[in-house]
Amino acid sequence: MKRKFVILLCLSLALSGCGNGNDKKQGASYDQQQGTTTQNEGDSSLIRIQHSQSPAKRIQKVNPDQTARDKRPINSIGFLEPITPQQSVSDLQGVSQHLSYVAFFSYRVNADGSLVPIEDSEALAAAKKSGAIPMMVITNFTEGNFSPDIAHRIFTDKTASKSLINGVIQTMKAKGYKALNIDFEHIREKDRELYNGFLETILPQVRKAGFTVSTALAPKTSDEQRGPWHGAHDYKRHGELADFVILMTSLNP
Repeated sequence: MKRKFVILLCLSLALSGCGNGNDKKQGASYDQQQGTTTQNEGDSSLIRIQHSQSPAKRIQKVNPDQTARDKRPINSIGFLEPITPQQSVSDLQGVSQHLSYVAFFSYRVNADGSLVPIEDSEALAAAKKSGAIPMMVITNFTEGNFSPDIAHRIFTDKTASKSLINGVIQTMKAKGYKALNIDFEHIREKDRELYNGFLETILPQVRKAGFTVSTALAPKTSDEQRGPWHGAHDYKRHGELADFVILMTSLNP
């Protein structure tokens, strides 16, 4: 089996929802039941642990570098819907520095392969300043829902597909995006192989242009799970083609 996977988190359409007040005390958390305090800001090398079951015990000072642990990197992604430039920048403040990627949702694909632009210049500058990697997201979203017709047209019309690929690469270069996410949803189940074929065409070209490539996948329990939201998403093939995939789950408060 070739490389992979890198599976990511933080799937909300607005970064302003990340945290929901949990950052009132920056970098510190307290577990009332266990009496455990963790301090991440300031002296980042120090974790203080005190168990309420043994109040007489002294606070243990633990150096994380001295503990056995798996040091694989964790990547985090926040999805941003840039409705207005001012709101977009505000949504990023205090959040983007904690993210590996900021995914701009979304450039909508038209049936002819052209893209509907978004007001992303100011938010892109803010994301880059924070050190997060800006990710361009393309979707088959139109008129309030994901369109199986647009997806089918892009999969079957070579002219439209070529126009889309060229437009994506040109936009990424012009805007300064460093990664691409393809979020095509509500695809006809019978278009599964057509979707794979489209990915086989676009992903190598975008990667060759110097960008990281990924896809969004609906969560399912097995490859046999059918329906418009699941059937056309081929986990195995996406994993072979993309640098990583994003599972579209949600976090309940």
